[in-house]
Amino acid sequence: MVLLRHSLISGSELANTMQQSLIPPELVAAYRAAEYRVEACLAAFRFRVQVHSPELAVLLAQTQQRCAVFITAHNPFSEPQSSAENQTANARLRLRLVELTSYLYPAAGTDPRGEWPPEPGYLALGVPLPAARRIGREFRQNAIVWSGANAVPELVLLR
Repeated sequence: MVLLRHSLISGSELANTMQQSLIPPELVAAYRAAEYRVEACLAAFRFRVQVHSPELAVLLAQTQQRCAVFITAHNPFSEPQSSAENQTANARLRLRLVELTSYLYPAAGTDPRGEWPPEPGYLALGVPLPAARRIGREFRQNAIVWSGANAVPELVLLR
């Protein structure tokens, strides 16, 4: 079992959310290969899925939080939207996240190969996995990137 905030979730439950997905495998691979850039406090940093992030660990320790989520409202279900639609959706996402945490940092999902443009979003600290999933689904996202206190971000598929 893996401790996620204040609730337990089995490794098989997390694996099941990944195996039974409607998301095309090549899109999942792109999410896994992405770099997630965060503009936090005094310094920016990047993290990757399934790779320990020392910078995220420090940020969690400094803020005394036990988890973090990267989430965007851009391009719901990976369907391109206009710049205005994406900005409006991200503004609504920010308001939603502010209801849950005061530790909110601008962030973006980026393609290290430069084949797709960055997708702005947020790194929100202290948002438990169930709440992070709900918000991701509310904003019609395919996935979020969530980390517990171990600072190893994991891709969490939502469909």
